[in-house]
Amino acid sequence: MTGKKALFILCCYFTLGSRLICAQDELKNGVILDKVVCRQSPNHSYALYLPTGYSPDKSWPILYALDPAARGRVPVERFAQAAEKYQVIVAGSNGARNGPWGAIYSAVIALREDTRLRFSIDPKQIFVAGFSGGSRAASMFMRITGEPVAAIMACGAGLAAELAPSDVGPAFYYGVVGVEDFNYQEMTGLEEKLEEKGLPHRFLVYDGPHNWPPPEICRRVLGWIVCLAMAQGLRPNEDKTVQEVFGAELEAARTLEASGRILQAVKDYEALESAFKGLAEPLGLRAKIDQLKHSPDYAKTLKKERARRDQEKRFVETYRSVLVSIERNPPDLVDLYQMLFDLGLGGLAKKAEKSDRPEEKAMARRLLTGLEIDAREKGNEYYSQRDARRAILFFEVAVKASGPFPTWRRVNHFNLACAQALADHTKNALANIRKAIEYGLTDPELLEKEEAFQSLRQDPGFQQILKGLREKE
Repeated sequence: MTGKKALFILCCYFTLGSRLICAQDELKNGVILDKVVCRQSPNHSYALYLPTGYSPDKSWPILYALDPAARGRVPVERFAQAAEKYQVIVAGSNGARNGPWGAIYSAVIALREDTRLRFSIDPKQIFVAGFSGGSRAASMFMRITGEPVAAIMACGAGLAAELAPSDVGPAFYYGVVGVEDFNYQEMTGLEEKLEEKGLPHRFLVYDGPHNWPPPEICRRVLGWIVCLAMAQGLRPNEDKTVQEVFGAELEAARTLEASGRILQAVKDYEALESAFKGLAEPLGLRAKIDQLKHSPDYAKTLKKERARRDQEKRFVETYRSVLVSIERNPPDLVDLYQMLFDLGLGGLAKKAEKSDRPEEKAMARRLLTGLEIDAREKGNEYYSQRDARRAILFFEVAVKASGPFPTWRRVNHFNLACAQALADHTKNALANIRKAIEYGLTDPELLEKEEAFQSLRQDPGFQQILKGLREKE
């Protein structure tokens, strides 16, 4: 290459780079942006929310959010309202997802580097949030970036396997979990470990499944973290914000107490007393906590909670042994009907749908959720290996576990039909396609394009199913 050509290409490169940077710098405040491309790593991007008043004239707190499916916009949407209220930048990675760690590392480093160069960020107010596998990645954020984090907001899952509870310090650990989340026991167990070690933390339980918490919960979490930052002198004390957050949290704890959820009410009262010392005067809270802890209802509720925990642990151990048995034994020797009967799935499904006891209903739903996910994943694994007979067994378990959840029933009946078609069980495959339609499958193209249904194409029953779906379009 001649010197003139090299110089021309170099000039073009810098001109193009400048245009790209200028275009990226035109970021709107007060709106959610789906994709901001990282300057140093163009193969990475993130969703972004800049508060309306953002300006580089001062340093800003930032919340990094990690979703298990690399859906950066999802957590940004959940936190946007709170971010505007509390003046926090939110950046959700479009690259970090459930494993492998190498991909997570590169996505997190690209996210941190781009936001550090692009925005005016307060290094003492770096927060990170994650959901499910993203929560485990969030717990590794400090190790990945080599920088301290003021707070970790963990939703629906605990720590990465490489970490011990003591490794999250000095960050404040805020755990959030729905009562129907299959990781509920993992999160409550982590809460106990953090408590034993005296590490700063709070856990918020809300009525919901395994998912990012809704915006109102995200607002509570971010408001709490912002108040902690004030207590630590990381941001100016705003009395109005403190009183608002404290008042709302106190009212939420009182609501829990009034509804009989005394254990969670006590935990929330204790968290309030600890976190707001020096900010708001938690008058009477210690007396209230002592009164509740010495009440007969507290002892009775604690006993029931421990019994439920033991029951839940036994069920998980039993269903995992069932899945192992399906995996290790020849399919023809697996008595699936007896196994499922012994598990008591029928009674569990009834509790998940009709129990008038909230704690019992929530436990049944999270147990069924955990079993459904584990069985479906195993079914997909063996289906991908073309081991149709074993896949059928796992998908049948998943169908039984998804009883109270119509969406899952649709997915699992469809999966079961695919495995049965692969095994040339035509009659059963058609029956499960009809079941999938009964639970909401409406797309005839899905059936037409599915490779597993190649053997069914000329079957009159399959053609009739397709005709019926097309007529409904």
